[in-house]
Amino acid sequence: MKKLAGHIRDYIKGRCSPDEVFQVETIGRLIDGDFSGSMAYGEVMKHGDFGLGTFVDLDGEMAAVDGKFWHFGPGGHGTPVSPETQTPFAVVKFFKPDITFHLDGPCTMEELEAAVDKHLPVKEQLCAVRAKGRFRSAHFRVVLRQDEPSTLAQAAKQQSEQDMEELDGQLVGFRFPGDSAPVEVPGYHLHLIAAGGRIGGHFHGGTMEDLTVEIDLSEHLHLAAHDGLARLEAGASQKTRDDIEAAERGRKS
Repeated sequence: MKKLAGHIRDYIKGRCSPDEVFQVETIGRLIDGDFSGSMAYGEVMKHGDFGLGTFVDLDGEMAAVDGKFWHFGPGGHGTPVSPETQTPFAVVKFFKPDITFHLDGPCTMEELEAAVDKHLPVKEQLCAVRAKGRFRSAHFRVVLRQDEPSTLAQAAKQQSEQDMEELDGQLVGFRFPGDSAPVEVPGYHLHLIAAGGRIGGHFHGGTMEDLTVEIDLSEHLHLAAHDGLARLEAGASQKTRDDIEAAERGRKS
């Protein structure tokens, strides 16, 4: 089992590959309330055609697939991302699946994650995940723009939540090792893209069927953050872990 620090150190030492995961800043930075722009999406797009992220002042959710980057705002409505738009946090890679399997369903988000886990070669594998099919139901959220100083956990309490049925779409995201906080969200972090990019957001759960699931394994994390390894080695307090859980997996309803 390779811990996240190993993935980062391999990159720093030059043991990297074109198959790396590229990350802008850390989830810990958002937890601390720093939502300022760190990199333009035009630069992010040079490092991947698939992934997820957010925008300055947490102004919505980003999801990308097949080189198309989408900005999901209030109500989960999507528009293309402008290359000039800045991000405080994003994770991308050039998606090339190593493992593909099918789930007839119906299945829940938890059942999908368990099925992916069974196909991984090692426990705590760093990987990108894409699941495309039919959503009988989908519960997802979009964090709203923060005009006043806030933290990620506080912002999540103001999120716009949506419940929709009978959607054709896909989940895109990553599975990070359990020791990833405060650099990343431990476990699965998935965003929904539906209706050709017109609808989407941060996926909380639902019922899915006829899923084609693709897994892209990776051994390297390119972390574009000046304090990323220091944050990881310092560790995450229980409060930070609780804040990540509340912000990424919590619901208002």
